Amino acid sequence: MPKLILSQPSADMDMMAAFVKAGWSDVMLDLEHSLHGEADVKRALVAVEHAGGTLHVKMADRDPDACGRLFFQGVRSFIIPQVEDAATINAVHDELTRYDFLDTAEIQLSALVESGAAVERIPDICAVQGLTAVHVGLIDLALDLGFEYRGRAHFETLGPRLAPHLLDALDTIRACGKAAGCALLPGWFATFPLERLDQVTVPLGDLLGFAHAAAVKGRFTQ
Repeated sequence: MPKLILSQPSADMDMMAAFVKAGWSDVMLDLEHSLHGEADVKRALVAVEHAGGTLHVKMADRDPDACGRLFFQGVRSFIIPQVEDAATINAVHDELTRYDFLDTAEIQLSALVESGAAVERIPDICAVQGLTAVHVGLIDLALDLGFEYRGRAHFETLGPRLAPHLLDALDTIRACGKAAGCALLPGWFATFPLERLDQVTVPLGDLLGFAHAAAVKGRFTQ
């Protein structure tokens, strides 16, 4: 059963705590696709940890210094977007581990690959010391491979054509010894081979569709 991570675009403390108490123990604050910034992270971190959950922060970009600042605030799980090569994730890892007086044992560092070129470099990216997981950015990868995006409903119909590319990437990540993750569209939940995933990101906007698919198929516990 893959770990479920709820992608939450809001840093509202009450909302964050409510989701954790409802069973979503892993919550991701998306700084890349929201108006929130570093100043909002501490508020979200307090809310999630006080409720007994884990906060994952998807960074706005690949800036190692930004990761370092959030590490000092208490963040321990980082998702780095648009990773194209090992050097990018190496720079972040070096920044997070250069402080001898801070405990780095709890750091979770995930790379998000979103292009065909990045997928080809997965073995090199996975070789970075301290990397915990690699996620595949489904929509950006599809666009890079030449698929068209004409709305969510249309995109869901591309599942049979996209699945081989996605599964190849996920299998490569696992073969390299790292956890493999991605977001899945609600229409895919019923048939996707979940045994080939370690982590599933569920956008807040898809929560109702996700819950319906899960209830129908009984494939998730949350």
